[in-house]
Amino acid sequence: MAVAAMTVALGLGGVLSLRATDRAATSSVEDLVHRRARTVAAWVMAVGIKGVSWAPYGYQMTQVMAADGRTVVASAGMEGPAMLDAEQIGLAKEHKTVFTIRLADGTEAAAGGVGINLDGKPLTVLVAVPLEDRLRSYETTRQILLVGLPMLVVLFGGVVWVVTGSALRPVAALRQAAQDMADSAQGRRLPVPDARDEIHDLAVTLNGMLDRLAEAALRQRSFTADAAHELRSPLASARAQLEVALTYPSGVDWVETARGISADMERLTRLSEDLLALARLDGMTGRPDPGGPADLGVLAGTIAERFHAARVPVNVVVQDARDRPCAVLAAAAPHDVDRVLTNLVANATRHAAGAVVIAVAAVDGEAVLTVTDDGPGIPAQDRERVLERFTRLDDARDTDAGGAGLGLAIVAETVRHYLGTLTLEDADPGLRVSVRLPSATEDY
Repeated sequence: MAVAAMTVALGLGGVLSLRATDRAATSSVEDLVHRRARTVAAWVMAVGIKGVSWAPYGYQMTQVMAADGRTVVASAGMEGPAMLDAEQIGLAKEHKTVFTIRLADGTEAAAGGVGINLDGKPLTVLVAVPLEDRLRSYETTRQILLVGLPMLVVLFGGVVWVVTGSALRPVAALRQAAQDMADSAQGRRLPVPDARDEIHDLAVTLNGMLDRLAEAALRQRSFTADAAHELRSPLASARAQLEVALTYPSGVDWVETARGISADMERLTRLSEDLLALARLDGMTGRPDPGGPADLGVLAGTIAERFHAARVPVNVVVQDARDRPCAVLAAAAPHDVDRVLTNLVANATRHAAGAVVIAVAAVDGEAVLTVTDDGPGIPAQDRERVLERFTRLDDARDTDAGGAGLGLAIVAETVRHYLGTLTLEDADPGLRVSVRLPSATEDY
């Protein structure tokens, strides 16, 4: 395409160059005809007809014509009829028009004239200039273009081929490396060219994408392994109880066995719901779909009512920055905030010693949700780790007490999705979990 475009451009340039050359040569010849005609006219006016001699000027194609068309005086070989007819002579005198004529010997020439008045007699001075120089210049230019333009096209094509091949060589290397890269070669990356150009940026971007894919694959394998392990535990427990009951049917308390299996099924249900919630959060990309606003005060009251039978009381405090009751609206979906609160309160009631407090406030344009318990708290060095999936601290390894380790992970992913922040800090005693979400209005 580049060579074709260059060929068209050079072809148009060649045509325009030929036209410009022809126009310039024609203009030069016309100027020469006018200049010679004026020179001869001034000479005739100065010396008269009888004193005319062409030798000093070397003008070989000159005629001085009378008004009746007779040739009064002419240079050698031009004694015959006028080189221009009557109409052309009139145009030549009045408009300084130059005509292309063919002389008796076949020579092409440009002819023009100028009118004079000598001793009361109107005369016309006609001068002709051969067109050989103009034709020679045009032909020379045409030959140069006919030979030079193809050579330029070939040269340009070669340069484009070499430069394009050199520029695309890193792309070929990237393609080959990507083709040779196996799925198991997590550590391999595409070669990055030294040149700081678009190909370099492409390689860096692709390697960044591969890093993210490798990280996602590693996280997925770890998550799958942890999920399989957590799912296998209640299934194994239920299966063991059933096998014991079937082996010794007469000595088994079937009611107690059913209760145990029901507890395992309840744990499986909770774990499945948590896994589905995490999968939904992982699939949510781009700007969050608000689906709100969420009234944190109303949701906190609903959660407190839901946990009315917990082993410790759950209290709710809703206030603004000046400790006055108010409606606190967050730019988030109510069902997601409900899950966040449920997980935080469930975790707090599991570890609290005497009470759990849910505080809701509007601070600096943000909706702030705080869940505080008076339990043992979490050491500072473990507060980042507990936000990871399937993480349980040593004092929460008991599955009945500690859950599957997905609650805080779901909270962290949900808050991150809605562009909020999550912090864990000492409540002295206990743990305070603060969630900050962008605030919203009623018409959000």
